[in-house]
Amino acid sequence: MIARGIWLVLLVIVLVQLQQGGIRQLAVWFVNHFLNSAAAPPKVPTVPGKVQLGGGAAGGAGGWTRPLNAPTISPFGVPRDGGRTHEGADIGGRAWKGKAVGAVRHGTVLRAGWADGRCGLRVAVDHGDAESIYCHLDRVDVRTGDKVDPGQQLGTCGNTGNAAGTEPHVHLEIHPGGYKNPVDPEQFLPPYAATRAGAVEMIPEGVPVGV
Repeated sequence: MIARGIWLVLLVIVLVQLQQGGIRQLAVWFVNHFLNSAAAPPKVPTVPGKVQLGGGAAGGAGGWTRPLNAPTISPFGVPRDGGRTHEGADIGGRAWKGKAVGAVRHGTVLRAGWADGRCGLRVAVDHGDAESIYCHLDRVDVRTGDKVDPGQQLGTCGNTGNAAGTEPHVHLEIHPGGYKNPVDPEQFLPPYAATRAGAVEMIPEGVPVGV
């Protein structure tokens, strides 16, 4: 009896939809109510103007320091494959291959080692009010649970993961309030102090450069 009642209700709904707008309307209604309702909304990086985060005594303003004293070769927010946008800043270039990648602030290492085929060798650091992530490292020099200071070496600059074949760099992400809340790292970091002219060229927007 229950099954028969459900079929009867569905039949009434179909007839009402047909009467109100025809087959096309029914198709749209079905997709919206039964297919799209189960789909997760796409994740879009948040880009606030400024996020106030604390810091230590070392490094740039608020205690922040660059993971490498190198230029940003692919900024936050540029297009990526699959309709994504870049959730970090790529810092480095061929002149920084194998150079030390340092922590941007005081913190505790959350994860260290191989992440996946996109990020490659990665270190994640908890700063209390934010998390920083460093991808595409050639080597990891810390372990989970280690306490780190601003500028302390986490690993070396490379191009592991989906950055293979690109300029060596560190893909840096900053997530205030915890993972899955990426913002532009450049709003916290001191500017690059150029020391070698022409060592690397900027990568145009839209050109894939790893994560």
